[in-house]
Amino acid sequence: MDIAQHLEFLAEQQAVCGAENFCADTLIGLIPEKYKKYARKDQLESLIIKIPGKDSSRQLMILTHYDEPGIVITGHEKGFLAFRTVGGLEASDVAAQEVIISDGSHTLFGVIGTRPPHILKAEERKAPLSEENLRIDLGLTFRDSIPEWIVPGTTAVVRRKATSLAQGKICGRALSDRWGASLLLSLLENIPHLESDLNIVFAAQHYNAFKGAVAAAIAEKPHIALVLDSTTAQSKETPHSPISLANGPVSYSGPAAHPFVTNALRTHAKEKNMQLQLRASGERRFSDIWALQTAAGGIPSALIELPVTYRASSTEIISTNDLNNAFALISESLPLLDSMTKEETLYA
Repeated sequence: MDIAQHLEFLAEQQAVCGAENFCADTLIGLIPEKYKKYARKDQLESLIIKIPGKDSSRQLMILTHYDEPGIVITGHEKGFLAFRTVGGLEASDVAAQEVIISDGSHTLFGVIGTRPPHILKAEERKAPLSEENLRIDLGLTFRDSIPEWIVPGTTAVVRRKATSLAQGKICGRALSDRWGASLLLSLLENIPHLESDLNIVFAAQHYNAFKGAVAAAIAEKPHIALVLDSTTAQSKETPHSPISLANGPVSYSGPAAHPFVTNALRTHAKEKNMQLQLRASGERRFSDIWALQTAAGGIPSALIELPVTYRASSTEIISTNDLNNAFALISESLPLLDSMTKEETLYA
């Protein structure tokens, strides 16, 4: 599979934060055979592939997360499922949506029903939606029993198939959470020989205070790290965003990123005439890069983001142009990052 095919496939997998184990097994199955002996899952369901280099005292890490926001079942009443959202989803994000409920072995479809507008009172139309008033309808009657495998803690996601759009764009669920995984899987098909050990990390628990990234950083203690995440692109809903689709990946600069590593990547991209958008902000604790910069004594890290329209919704849109340019940037920057693991001080 090419990188876009990897993404379309992974976007349809279910990995709600805290229940990533099924998708982790899927990722292991996609790893090239020659690297499977270097792969392991940690206690949080992060997948870590440690590829030996010539000097095991030097450690380089490329990390992305693969968990997603979703729904956790909290109980049932009269044939309907009660739930709460996970990872920052709002009630309005899931209302009137089809959902897939799964425990890894069983799957069931449902719909989150809402009352039609024409039967609502005026004050009810103005009131914000609340999870407490929403239920998942499985098509059962109040006399029917809920399947025994659906218990509190079972997870669900909005049912959405990845779709190709015009001008090389893809629409789907969890694209912002899986593009990094698709890129790293493609990267594993042709890794150059490096001086440093290369730690490829598919981190879990991004939507739970970046715990997967913290645990991986403490375990592997890399000297340099590159984090892959996403950022909001310009759209009708976000007209003032300086970032747009199809103009390349994004290099973030700010409190959470190490200036030396960031500027080295930017200079490399400019010298190679690669598409790279620049973004700066005062954000601090918003991505796995914050976890790496503050874990294990502090790990100098840079952040590359993919522009995403309608980010954090079930209909995200990305550009394959940006995806391919991100792959080119990262694959061609590996020797540069490798050389930086031996720097005594990155501020010198």
